[in-house]
Amino acid sequence: MIILKAVFENNEESSRIDFNTIDQLCEFLDVQVGDLFVYKPNTKDDDEEC
Repeated sequence: MIILKAVFENNEESSRIDFNTIDQLCEFLDVQVGDLFVYKPNTKDDDEEC
């Protein structure tokens, strides 16, 4: 979903999203949780940033 992608790309410090927020997004957009998220495995470079 473009909305969430833009939110997380513009805030590099975000590491989680509350269940309540997910619930509200799903209800507002009339979608299921799986419609909001795509699994993207960490790369080796991502692990070194932590």
